[in-house]
Amino acid sequence: MINDPRMGTLVVASAGADTQARQVISQRDQTGKGVVFLWTGSRDTGAGLAQLKGARVPIFYTPDKLARGLQSRLVYHAWRERRLADGFATAPPRTAPREQAITKALGLGRPTLSEFESKELLAAWGVTSAHGRRVNSAEADVAAAEELGFPVALKVDSPDILHKTEADVVRLNLGDAAQVRTAYAEILASAKAYLSALPHRGGIKGEGVDAANAIAP
Repeated sequence: MINDPRMGTLVVASAGADTQARQVISQRDQTGKGVVFLWTGSRDTGAGLAQLKGARVPIFYTPDKLARGLQSRLVYHAWRERRLADGFATAPPRTAPREQAITKALGLGRPTLSEFESKELLAAWGVTSAHGRRVNSAEADVAAAEELGFPVALKVDSPDILHKTEADVVRLNLGDAAQVRTAYAEILASAKAYLSALPHRGGIKGEGVDAANAIAP
């Protein structure tokens, strides 16, 4: 069966007796085709399972996981064939603005960038993001929100807070100036509380709030 030219990947569904496991391994070794095993027996009995694992034969224990595994294999090989035919992408050259952006980021002397700083760096390569403004007061935040257009999202902009949801420093779908003012105060309070609980953190470095349009252009 495995020599049939119409056969792509051979799937063996069995409780996997020792002799059968050896036969499957032997067949796999004699062909370039894929061989996978749907194990239907107990995982605690017989040496067949250990033999298949030792020979690196892909093993699945339920039909749905087998189906997903085969689908992933097909998708990967289809992608690989397209890439081999079309060629792989190459990195764009480093222009003067890109070199300046890298130098600026490295010059900050930190292991991480804030979200706003990251967007500035990516913009040098033409990567766009939602329109936003970086502000440092509630009233400046309201002005930025009115300029961008409601509704807006507010979030803290700090290189020390990498997981904003965990720190409770994000507010979404703010529809008017009053909501923006309230959100600004809440975000700064949450940020300071989050950072004060971390070792060697006493405040918000590069303190600011990023007032961003909730919908990217």
